Amino acid sequence: MKKCFLWTLVAFLAGCSSIINGTTQEISFAGNVKGIKIKQNGIFLCSTPCSVNIERLKNGTMITAEKEGYDTSAVMLKTKLSFFFWGNFITGGLLGSTTDAVSGGMWEYAPSQFYIDLSKDGKANLKEREIKQFVLKNYADLKSQAAQEKGGEYLHSLSDLTQIEVNGLIETISGCSDAVACAEKIASTKTE
Repeated sequence: MKKCFLWTLVAFLAGCSSIINGTTQEISFAGNVKGIKIKQNGIFLCSTPCSVNIERLKNGTMITAEKEGYDTSAVMLKTKLSFFFWGNFITGGLLGSTTDAVSGGMWEYAPSQFYIDLSKDGKANLKEREIKQFVLKNYADLKSQAAQEKGGEYLHSLSDLTQIEVNGLIETISGCSDAVACAEKIASTKTE
């Protein structure tokens, strides 16, 4: 009976990350305009705002975002090792980690939310796009530094990028409820 239980436990743990984490991951997309078509390898996935399950791949995957009258944009979904993989590696050893490697369960996309900023054909504002991307990528760190009401590495970098004083950024970021709204607000403040 004990042997049966142990073999059952080992079999369960052998694909732990694949079981807990799954082989796909929900990725959310939003954008500066509604109805942006999100495609993977030319295959339509969804229109913004949307969430879609995407198969986890070791080397990530390229997503394209397009809408008539706007420049097409490409986004690379990058992967990192999943937290659950390490637990499985310790408990399931080579068998478990091999299962997770083959199924894709050992990977996770980070980040899992993307804001697509499309520009009208030929009118890309690269500085505004750079500001938005910086805020979106570093929102948690910016919010943390703003809560401490003192400048930090991320706030100073954003200040250099936008030419907005750190205290002004602290005030703006403290009033933000989410990353997308914050990125829009800071980018529009810079361009005014």
